[in-house]
Amino acid sequence: MALSGVIKHTHDNGVIKIKDGTATAKVVTLRYDMANFSAEGFAHAMREVVAYVTRGKLASLRQAAPKWVTGSFGIQVTDLSEDTVGTASDMIHGKGFFFSRVSTSSAIGDAMTFDIEWTMEGTSYGDAADHVLLLEDCSIEWGISEGEPNSCSFSFTCYGNISVNGSVYITAPRVS
Repeated sequence: MALSGVIKHTHDNGVIKIKDGTATAKVVTLRYDMANFSAEGFAHAMREVVAYVTRGKLASLRQAAPKWVTGSFGIQVTDLSEDTVGTASDMIHGKGFFFSRVSTSSAIGDAMTFDIEWTMEGTSYGDAADHVLLLEDCSIEWGISEGEPNSCSFSFTCYGNISVNGSVYITAPRVS
């Protein structure tokens, strides 16, 4: 894909989806998102860099403990829960439409995780395709705020691979 000549911004119809781990993934596409998706901590090999110093001088730089990508996003609230198509909170808690959802990381433990997909519009601006960031095995928490409008905030930690436009970009450090 050639580099785009168009800078993207909040009016470019980004889409956020939360997917479970079933064979045909259950998906909730977030309605009325606040256009504030963020993800941070993309480190080489998903590892911290540790500086070893001896007698006040840098002796070595080493990759050490895993460093997990974290992020957040928000939506404007229309419903907290809904039985026929479900909401993000229904997906997280396994309620209503999502009562049978499955963790994306069930092979390595009992934590409930999901894949988060964020799509940034590209084709409307002459790009060969839209731009897709996939964060696998994310633990998600949420909160709610009253205001103009009422809103839900979501925070996540990504423990899995990170893909860009369908190709694995960063491989999660895992025991084989």
